[in-house]
Amino acid sequence: MGEYKIYRHAPAHLFLEDSIYFVTAGTNRKENFFITDAMLQGLNQTLFEQVDRYEWQLHAWAIFPNHYHFIARAPRNPKTLISLIRGLHSIKAKLVNRLNATPKRRIWSNYWDSCITNEGSFLARLQYVHMNAVKHGIVDEPEDYPYYSYAWFMKTAEGALIRAVSDQPFEQIKVIDHF
Repeated sequence: MGEYKIYRHAPAHLFLEDSIYFVTAGTNRKENFFITDAMLQGLNQTLFEQVDRYEWQLHAWAIFPNHYHFIARAPRNPKTLISLIRGLHSIKAKLVNRLNATPKRRIWSNYWDSCITNEGSFLARLQYVHMNAVKHGIVDEPEDYPYYSYAWFMKTAEGALIRAVSDQPFEQIKVIDHF
């Protein structure tokens, strides 16, 4: 059974066991805090560690200097998403603030998640994540961006899934992504 949780100063969340979630988070004031390769790789690695720690199954991810997206399947306790995000944001905020000698500066804004309830929506969001660097004008071809799952997906997914994702229109997906 699921739970719909409404928060006073944050987006509402629907928690459903063994469901797939699309998650987006942005930095405070859209600032580019993760500007070096080492910082982007570190954010990527910490995301992997937190996903593993809370037993989520990662399907796609995209890491940028001022925001990220990921798609993952929830474990038995989907409320662990809160701890996963808090851990990720806390670890990276402390590092950024230590590197910049700016203790307690706010690094992250809220995060937004949506529970994906049908296959078409799942496929379209996979395509959205895989084309995000192109959408933002960072690269011309998705394989040219190193901080997301496109290359991994192309190597590990079956041909039918790759074709199904590639055929999905993603331009009309409503995601907070004005970064």
